Amino acid sequence: MTIQEAIERANKIAYADYHINAGSERKAVARNKDDKDYISIQCYTLNGKYKGSYKCGNIDKDGNYTVGEYDDVNLETMKYIGK
Repeated sequence: MTIQEAIERANKIAYADYHINAGSERKAVARNKDDKDYISIQCYTLNGKYKGSYKCGNIDKDGNYTVGEYDDVNLETMKYIGK
């Protein structure tokens, strides 16, 4: 899975799943750390105040997608796995 595909999937599930409800405005972002791109859904109010985020796993430099024990969303199955 590429980073662009992961962000597209995260943006689709951001409004489709009722578990993701921290804010009314939601967008997927990727952050690079330790040669991995971590995908998350960032949630904001209509005024732009940060409300929370949902972790969506990471992609390593070879393009392998991994979901960890502390992640909230699995982008391969498009399911909320929660805490």
